[in-house]
Amino acid sequence: MDYMLQMGLIAHKYLIYAYLAVLAFHLYKLLNVEDVSAYKRFMLVYNPMLVLPTLGGVMLSGLVMFTAMGFTFNVANTAMIIASVGLVVHEFKRAKELQPTLKEEFGSYKKRAIRYIATNFFIIFVTIVIAVKFAS
Repeated sequence: MDYMLQMGLIAHKYLIYAYLAVLAFHLYKLLNVEDVSAYKRFMLVYNPMLVLPTLGGVMLSGLVMFTAMGFTFNVANTAMIIASVGLVVHEFKRAKELQPTLKEEFGSYKKRAIRYIATNFFIIFVTIVIAVKFAS
């Protein structure tokens, strides 16, 4: 059981790194966008292939470790559950706002999307601090 928790923690940690890399890649693409239609196509095709496996993997590995720990709730687990719901909501809002965006309105979308990505980074880092401080 201890081995399963140890390996699950390693997988969870590297999946979090992968999700952070995906967020950084999205921020890079957003800041360097030249063609709005190409960016929309990128988000339509590649966003589900990048975000769903990484964020889903983080949530699945966390659920496996939560199960292995006997569903014991503590401050760290509760913060991670709330953070994962917040990350999913932010990704959904960011993707949904892009769909009706016209070329003229892309500047305002870009500001909101940068704010969503920055908030996701903040949620992850605050959750990591809480998890490290209150881990048992």
